[in-house]
Amino acid sequence: PAIEELQTAWEKKQDSARFNKYYDGLDNALAKIKKYYTKLTTSHLNVVIYLMLLLVLHPYYSLEYIKMAWGGANEQAQEKAAGNRYTKNWQDEACQILENTVRVIPLLFLLNGSM
Repeated sequence: PAIEELQTAWEKKQDSARFNKYYDGLDNALAKIKKYYTKLTTSHLNVVIYLMLLLVLHPYYSLEYIKMAWGGANEQAQEKAAGNRYTKNWQDEACQILENTVRVIPLLFLLNGSM
């Protein structure tokens, strides 16, 4: 939806006389959006793999960053000791999501007939 909203907004600007001097730039930007949007929509599996790699490789989303920023087992134990019975080990939560995603990818390949 975000890409579609951006595309719609730029198409409206491209049709507006107020933005005539930006027509070529908008045209190039729209072509780039369409190129990548087509790639994203043609293979949902690619999106899943990309997001998984982003989670693992990008330092902001890495499991160590999650532990540092949101807490791990030690922080969960401290929160429990302080009386918070709803505390979570966020690093473990992220790890479980990653493991579940890795388990699902071969299944997606089988369903799509790609393996």
